[in-house]
Amino acid sequence: MAKSVPMEAMPVRAEERTWRTNVETPAGQPWSIQFYRETVHYDGSDNIVTVAPSMAPVNRQLDAVADEQVILEDGTEITVAQVIEALSLFADNWPVETVPPPPMPEPQKE
Repeated sequence: MAKSVPMEAMPVRAEERTWRTNVETPAGQPWSIQFYRETVHYDGSDNIVTVAPSMAPVNRQLDAVADEQVILEDGTEITVAQVIEALSLFADNWPVETVPPPPMPEPQKE
């Protein structure tokens, strides 16, 4: 069954962007990176009308793309391997998030 929903604004522009990135670096296993894309539709005032995320990843094994380079805005050339190394260094410096225990239930009154 479907429901019709009126649209208040019509999209005039679409942008495809990465909304999620996974970097997997298991010990003794091949490293990999996955990107998940989404399409964002904007109206004439540049307001978001809809967001359509894709759950299909773009997957690459690190050994196949480690030497691929991009040039950053400031002119710095960087490889995929350098990005992974930098992320790993950040992660090693960040503390593990502590999850507070759930609140104790109130004693029941009799």
